[in-house]
Amino acid sequence: MDSVAGKYFAPGYESLEPRGRHVLFGAASYTPRGDLGKVWWSWEFWRSIVPKFLSRPKLDVQKMIGQNKAVLGFNLIWLTDG
Repeated sequence: MDSVAGKYFAPGYESLEPRGRHVLFGAASYTPRGDLGKVWWSWEFWRSIVPKFLSRPKLDVQKMIGQNKAVLGFNLIWLTDG
């Protein structure tokens, strides 16, 4: 189970055995830091988030089938939606 993603995703995924499941329930490494009211207008925010976005893990679905591995993701915010 992974709530950070980022640089911690690949080692966790690579350590999976066949029939292994990597469950993502967050991506804290992509969460903005600082004053959230001003962060979207900040050049520093965009300068830090764009490289993270472009370097997100890319998975080969055909390879996953051959290795019998799975990645599952869900958003915890839907648990509070009532």
